[in-house]
Amino acid sequence: MVFLILGFLKKQSSDFFRPPLPPSKTQAIKNLGFGTNNKILLEFEKPFWEANATIIQLLWEGDSPLTEPKKDLKKNWMRKLPVFVVLEPPEHLGHVLCGFLAGEESEFMETLTEEEILSSMTDLFRRFTGK
Repeated sequence: MVFLILGFLKKQSSDFFRPPLPPSKTQAIKNLGFGTNNKILLEFEKPFWEANATIIQLLWEGDSPLTEPKKDLKKNWMRKLPVFVVLEPPEHLGHVLCGFLAGEESEFMETLTEEEILSSMTDLFRRFTGK
């Protein structure tokens, strides 16, 4: 079993393997990709989460992780942010949550201003916390 960085594998796949991979496998490697991925860091003056929390998971009523969210990206892009990691230690990093987003929703988020993203995130957490 071999674990390689995708960039290296894509660049060296035709020379790296002995015997060489079949052309279909080399082409499959060239077609691999991660798509668009983004990270959102949110810093708060005071945490609204419990002191021992390490993650915050958002569960949308009526949604299933096995189905795609509704495609009204302007209204629903943030539904692809199901988990936020609490960064530690707060003494050094502040009260920061980190979320990850990929795919079409990530591409849509890149078209938004920082203010629009902040507004969406504020609305999202108010919806779930009631604060």
